[in-house]
Amino acid sequence: MSKTQKAPMSFISANSKNGFFSLYDSVFDTKNFDRIYLLAGGPGTGKSTFLRTVSQKAAEAGVEHEEILCSSDPDSLDGVILVHHGKRIGVIDATPPHGRIITSPAICEELIDLGAFWDAKALSRQKEALLALAEKKKQAYLCGYAQLRALGALWDVGSIALRSRFDEEKAKRQIKHKLATHKQKGEERVRLLHAFTGAGEVVLPCSGFELQNLLLIGGNPNAAEIYLTYFNIIAKEMGVKRTVYLSPLDGESVDAIHLPESGTLLIKESLKGACDKGRRIVADRFFSSPTDEGKERFSVMNAVKKMALSEFKEAKGIHAAIEEYYIKAMDFDALATYRRKKADEILDRLLS
Repeated sequence: MSKTQKAPMSFISANSKNGFFSLYDSVFDTKNFDRIYLLAGGPGTGKSTFLRTVSQKAAEAGVEHEEILCSSDPDSLDGVILVHHGKRIGVIDATPPHGRIITSPAICEELIDLGAFWDAKALSRQKEALLALAEKKKQAYLCGYAQLRALGALWDVGSIALRSRFDEEKAKRQIKHKLATHKQKGEERVRLLHAFTGAGEVVLPCSGFELQNLLLIGGNPNAAEIYLTYFNIIAKEMGVKRTVYLSPLDGESVDAIHLPESGTLLIKESLKGACDKGRRIVADRFFSSPTDEGKERFSVMNAVKKMALSEFKEAKGIHAAIEEYYIKAMDFDALATYRRKKADEILDRLLS
């Protein structure tokens, strides 16, 4: 990665029809890292700023790194992955909802406690107000998740109707033909590029990929997802190296697939707002009968999704109010000095 190249971005968690969905344990598996730093501290204590400091220092040093965005607030970071000469270091927000405890202290994991810089007595005096805000935030999320469950059920109706008409043999022949030139073997890497957040529905831009081919999987949106999910099954059988981007709605079906060997990205056309113009593949051709039903259903789904996003927006606003209490109780001068020192230690460990 050059010193001017922007770090690739992705989500590894999502607000889904099943509640909060997370890939944290698999992405930050201690077996795959030389060191993982876990950030502790309440809202507004500078965890995202600390992560951006680490990311910026990595960029300045020309170190390969990836930014993990917060799926509730995409303007914030939840993690950074650093890679240098085979060495891997992770730095993550270890607080709820993606709470993580240290399982390998000193051996692989280390706690960075930003709560050491707050005035606990000042915060305790605001206990009632903070607990009331936390309850309001919880209720907003519960309402949002209930609406995503309804959205997921409506989506599943369309998928159930189509799966029995999917021509697997026809799709398999086409997919194997497309993958025939891919000799680079490797396990799948799993991420998300799409999230339902407090800032709205967010799709990350494709500018973070080095692309030679952009394939927009169009037609009926349910059909496109079934095709992409099956494409991944065949690619897995063939052992093709790839990054799979899961749907935030259910955390199982596929939004997109990146094939680094050929610089190819296959992505649902419904997410094309984040992409440049590409070549279109109509997924409907792999189904035995027309797939144009569901217009009324999609209209209802859009309304339900809008309500869910409204709840997540409210939760984000409440979270900001909670942050204000912690910000007022923080010693940011001492934190800034500590943050710079600790970020330098992390880079030194990686480069040593």
